[in-house]
Amino acid sequence: MKTNLYVNDLITGCDSDQEAVNLYQECNKIMNQARMTLSKWSSSHGVIGKEQEGQESLKILGIQWNPETDEFHFNGIGMPTAIVVTKRLVLSSIANIYDPLGFIQPFVITAKFVPRDVGERIGMGYGST
Repeated sequence: MKTNLYVNDLITGCDSDQEAVNLYQECNKIMNQARMTLSKWSSSHGVIGKEQEGQESLKILGIQWNPETDEFHFNGIGMPTAIVVTKRLVLSSIANIYDPLGFIQPFVITAKFVPRDVGERIGMGYGST
């Protein structure tokens, strides 16, 4: 629990249903001793978190998680079609990507180099179009 708690979200995994139930009970015991409550429990196997049944996906640490398929999904960056794209706008959009677990960092790091490389090739500054 100590290494998997992010502000008020706990995200972890277990190898068996029994291990998940034991973790659930242990975490609740620890939080009760601190007079705190963990809420919104969910499991990809349905052993815990019955209150989330019927929901296609849950938001965990700002990332969409589908408990049925046990997959994480990221929403893309929306760009209005009627704007002039600048190097500054592209870098600002990349900076707004929220990935606290680092799942897509290889793509984010690569994306940060694209405006620099394109700018060098065509002589575009930060405010240039």
